[in-house]
Amino acid sequence: MSSAALRGNRQEAVYCATKWGERGYTESLKVAYKGTSVKIVGVYPGGMNTDFYKDSRDYVSLQKQQSFMNPNEVAEIICKNIFSDLNLTVADIIIERN
Repeated sequence: MSSAALRGNRQEAVYCATKWGERGYTESLKVAYKGTSVKIVGVYPGGMNTDFYKDSRDYVSLQKQQSFMNPNEVAEIICKNIFSDLNLTVADIIIERN
């Protein structure tokens, strides 16, 4: 999803609304599959270095975009948590940039 599923963002009302919908769907899936072997994990990264904001400098400055996270590094964090050999269940992964 996105950290937009956790809080509202100025000038992104529709985007945030869709992410909140995804979050609700994810939470419902967790309940539906509880007690089965199916894992449902909500992933909420904030500020990914992709082309998503490329032409939106009017509300996301180029300087802020340069602080966005490397997608490969974020994918590694997600995979390490989901595919851990430890006896634990990861329910949500929230990843914020520094």
